Amino acid sequence: MADQEKREITVHPQIPSSFSKCPEPLKVIDTAEQYKLDPTGARSRLFSRANPERAGAGDILLVTFRTGEPFSGVCLSVRHRGPSTSILLRNTVTRVGTEMLVKVFSPLVQSIEVAQRAVKRPRRARLFYLRKPEKDMGSVQKIVDGYVRQRASLVGGKTQSTGGKQTQGKRGKASKR
Repeated sequence: MADQEKREITVHPQIPSSFSKCPEPLKVIDTAEQYKLDPTGARSRLFSRANPERAGAGDILLVTFRTGEPFSGVCLSVRHRGPSTSILLRNTVTRVGTEMLVKVFSPLVQSIEVAQRAVKRPRRARLFYLRKPEKDMGSVQKIVDGYVRQRASLVGGKTQSTGGKQTQGKRGKASKR
């Protein structure tokens, strides 16, 4: 035993931690993805918690999709999840309550506009009580049609109807069918 040589123990340097370079990698990935989906930042500002003029629960929103189909409704809730932010809209279509969950940063969404702000900011973040028949607002189509007409008069262009088909009558006036 005395004949054994003493071996030297090699000590390797510590591997640098990736945590020191990037403490929150998911946050970096989310912001990069959100910038790709919303390069102008308009939708981010529309639903940002720091913006006092943000769209929130109780507002009537008009969402236009790439296919050209609009959907409008009362915003029941806003779910803030970075690039997965979504809003829940409710409207009454042909006397049937209809809800649609819309991903704010989806490439299928062309535009999101606030047709009417809530008269009084609700005290709840989620207005699921509007599903009850006695609290239901009903159809918001008249409010949205008024907003679309007002927007078209300001722009001076054609009106895009969100309701029925617009056709020319015998006397040249637009009539609904």
